[in-house]
Amino acid sequence: MLVYNNNLLDNRLNSIIRDFGLNYNYKSDLLYIIYHLRTYPFKNREFSSEDFIPIKLDYLRNLITYNKTKYFLDLLVKEEVLVCDNKYEVGVKSKGYKIADKYKKQKFYLEEMENKALSSKIEKVLKLIKDEVIQRNDSYSYVTVCMENLKIDNVKANKILNSKKILKGTKDSMKTMLDRFDDKFATVDNTGNRLHNNLTNIATILRKALNYNGKTLVQCDLKNSQPLLFRVYLNKYPHIPKEELDKYLDVVCNIGFYEFFAKKMGVKLNDKNRTEFKKKVFGGVLFDKNRRNLSKYEKVFKQEFPIIFYCMRDMKKENHADIPINLQKLESHFIFHCIDVLRDKYKNIELLTIHDSICTVEGKEQLIYDVMIEEFQKMFNILPKIKIEKFA
Repeated sequence: MLVYNNNLLDNRLNSIIRDFGLNYNYKSDLLYIIYHLRTYPFKNREFSSEDFIPIKLDYLRNLITYNKTKYFLDLLVKEEVLVCDNKYEVGVKSKGYKIADKYKKQKFYLEEMENKALSSKIEKVLKLIKDEVIQRNDSYSYVTVCMENLKIDNVKANKILNSKKILKGTKDSMKTMLDRFDDKFATVDNTGNRLHNNLTNIATILRKALNYNGKTLVQCDLKNSQPLLFRVYLNKYPHIPKEELDKYLDVVCNIGFYEFFAKKMGVKLNDKNRTEFKKKVFGGVLFDKNRRNLSKYEKVFKQEFPIIFYCMRDMKKENHADIPINLQKLESHFIFHCIDVLRDKYKNIELLTIHDSICTVEGKEQLIYDVMIEEFQKMFNILPKIKIEKFA
C-alpha cells in the first residue's frame, strides 16, 4: 500500500530507527501512523487537518505490529514527530495526536510501503471493514458496491484544486482526498446509521470531478432536510397549534428555512456565509444545550414559533444530543428505504448516497425524484422539496 512521507520526516524516522536500535521494517509502522493521522479527516469529516485525531489503540494494534503500537506512538511524541493532547476518558475519549507542524508543513509524497508483509496485513484488515458493509446484503451494501464504479477525473480535479475557489489552508487536505479517492472505504456509524464513504467525505467542490464509469452524476437532494425532519419529529407533541405547524412547514418547504431567518435578521446570504449561518440558526438553536440567556437566533425562533420553541427545549432537557442523532436516524431510514424501493423497481440502477440525497447517472434522476416524493408522502404525509443538481 501507499503511505505518505516527506524528506524531513524520512530523515527523522531514519535517525529514530538508528538511535533506538529498531528493526528497519518498523519504519513502515511509523509511516502508517503518519498516514493514518493525515488521512483520518477524509474518513471522518468531523475532524480537520488541524485537529488532534483520536487514536484507539485496539484499532491501530489490528493494523500494525501489535505489541509495539503504544511504544511507537509514545516514541513519536517523545521525538517530537507527533504532538499528543494527553486527554483521555475511559469509554469516552481516546488520546488525540497530530503531526508536528515542522513536518506537516513539508511537501508530502506517496511511496510504497517497504514492509510488504505489513502492507498486506493492513490492506486485508481495511478490506474486511468495507466487506462488513457489503455482506449486510441490504441497501447499504448495494450503494457500497455501486461505489466501486465511482471514478475521479484527475485533470479536472487538479484544475479545481489550483483554482481561486479553493480557500486558503484547505488545498493540502483536498489533495489528500484526491490521493486516496481510488482506495474505496465504507463504514456505517452507530449513532445516526449514516453510510460514510469516499463520496460522502470528499469536499463538495471536488464532486464536479467525479463520474460513474464515465457518466455524469446527478443528485436528488432533500431540501432543508434537518428542519424538515424536525417537523416530523414534532408529531410527538399533539398540543402544538396546527397554524404554527403549518407556518413552520411553509417556511421549510416553500420559503426556505435559512432564507426566512436571514431576512428576519437582516443578513444577506451568499456562498461564503451560508454554511456558518446555517450552523448558528439551526445548529445553534436546535442542537446546542438549553441556555438561560437566549442567543439572537433563539430569540427570533421563539418569536416566530413560540410553542415549537418550548417543545424543543423540552426535548433537550435530558440530553441535547438526542435531537440531532434522532434526526440523522430518521434521515437514514428514509434515504435507504428509498434505495430499497429503487433497486426493487429498477434492476441494476446506479445508486449512491450523500446522507440526505440520492445520486444516480444523468437520465435517471427523474426516477429517483419520483420515488423520494412518493415515499416521503407515504411515510410522513408531507410533500417535500427535492432539488435536482448535476455534479459536472
